[in-house]
Amino acid sequence: MKKAFHLFVVLFAAVAFVQAQDAPKKEAPPAPKKATYKIDFKLYEQEDGKRINQREYSMVVAAPSRGSSQGSVRTGTRVPVSYEEKKTQYMNVGLELTYRLSQDEDKVWANIDVDINSFALPEQNADPRVGGMPILRNSHLTVETSVTPGKPQVVSSIDDPGSKKRTLVEVTATKLD
Repeated sequence: MKKAFHLFVVLFAAVAFVQAQDAPKKEAPPAPKKATYKIDFKLYEQEDGKRINQREYSMVVAAPSRGSSQGSVRTGTRVPVSYEEKKTQYMNVGLELTYRLSQDEDKVWANIDVDINSFALPEQNADPRVGGMPILRNSHLTVETSVTPGKPQVVSSIDDPGSKKRTLVEVTATKLD
């Protein structure tokens, strides 16, 4: 009787094992689809309505359907700045551009931060309160916008308060796949 019982248990376990092997496997949900984009940034200056300077920055990124991809560009010079007797620290003078890219079913979204630091022109640097130290200019923008793939879009226009210049920020997101 014990042998028959043990044989029955072993047989039952073997049948259960075979059935488990033959059972349809549950498929994992598909991974969110990523689209790859080339992001082109153009920052150009205008004076009296004429383009006088242009800088271009490009990156290739994946835009997930959930969450976001991000990247940044930093270019410029580290400049020593004296702030007390015999004390110096360095600050970045130039451009820092940071972005996050995401997409939903039919739109691509861009969150863009641009920080531009530059020295004032010598003729604008005549302020006696600063004791001959150079004057730094700063422009900063933060924008969240949808972009139409393949079409350039001006996302910001910044006037320089010390001159007749204007800086425009243009972004183009081109889908690669």
